[in-house]
Amino acid sequence: NVIGIIIVDIDGNILHSTLPNEEITSKYAGQIPSLASMARSAVRELDNENDLRMLRIRSQVSEIIVLAETKFTLIVIQSIALSIESKDNENGAFENSEATK
Repeated sequence: NVIGIIIVDIDGNILHSTLPNEEITSKYAGQIPSLASMARSAVRELDNENDLRMLRIRSQVSEIIVLAETKFTLIVIQSIALSIESKDNENGAFENSEATK
């Protein structure tokens, strides 16, 4: 359920995007790399021999997966609405089968 992929260089320039809306692309490209940078700093502060490799952000409707490399940041945005419905159906089926035992 991938909505789009964005690649941003170290200077914040958008190198590639599959999102159809330039405004949304700019919002993600402007916010997510700085969040990844803060997360990288936190990881290094906790253990200076460690480094951030991936950051996963999940909201009620989407999930953002960030691969923070030294020369670029890869941002993958995916919808989770269908997977939540599937989980609900699976849980309901499980609960119903448990009730019949």
